[in-house]
Amino acid sequence: MGRAERGENGQTLVEFAIISLLLMMLTVGLVDVGRAFYQYNEIANAAGMSARWASVQGGMCADTQTPYETTADWCNTLTSSGTKFWATRGNYPLQGTSNCSTSFGTVGTDSYQLSDSTANAATTVVGTVFRRLDTTSTSNSISPGNWLAGLDPRFTSVCIQLSSDAYKAGRSPAWQPSQGDVVSVFVYYHFVALGGVFGHNLTLNMSASSRYNVE
Repeated sequence: MGRAERGENGQTLVEFAIISLLLMMLTVGLVDVGRAFYQYNEIANAAGMSARWASVQGGMCADTQTPYETTADWCNTLTSSGTKFWATRGNYPLQGTSNCSTSFGTVGTDSYQLSDSTANAATTVVGTVFRRLDTTSTSNSISPGNWLAGLDPRFTSVCIQLSSDAYKAGRSPAWQPSQGDVVSVFVYYHFVALGGVFGHNLTLNMSASSRYNVE
């Protein structure tokens, strides 16, 4: 084999190695794009589902007329202490009368982090988000089972927002939305890329929201 042929073979190997590396990075990048799109779609669906649920159940449970406020009613027996719907953890707006953040929420102050939440999974807005994202939830306590692919409860939080005129300090419960008031649910997720063209450990803070009028 001549010197020229050996040189061409070596050049081909180098070119193949470079192209293979670029193709691998591109493949991982495309996987990340798919993961990001999928995860955003799931939190958007969760926001829509939970806001709709809150508009129906929250409207019924906030009704001050009989039979909705009887001691035997589902709305008034959400907890052993009989806490009303909008005063229950998982329904109560943690940020008070302030609006929810339109970007990634401040965990622990104005939003519920799903991995730390003690809200009821069957009778709260937060629990509705949880049930949408956890495919095996059969318990009223929020403890993750098999989450949808790629989603992590440690990076998921929820903020609940009601019309400010539904709040009155000193009233029990303080939040009593009326028919036509708006309930909004914001779901935040901290996306972590695998690598590739986006760079190792690149992150993206996602936010999806939905709003319905209380029925």
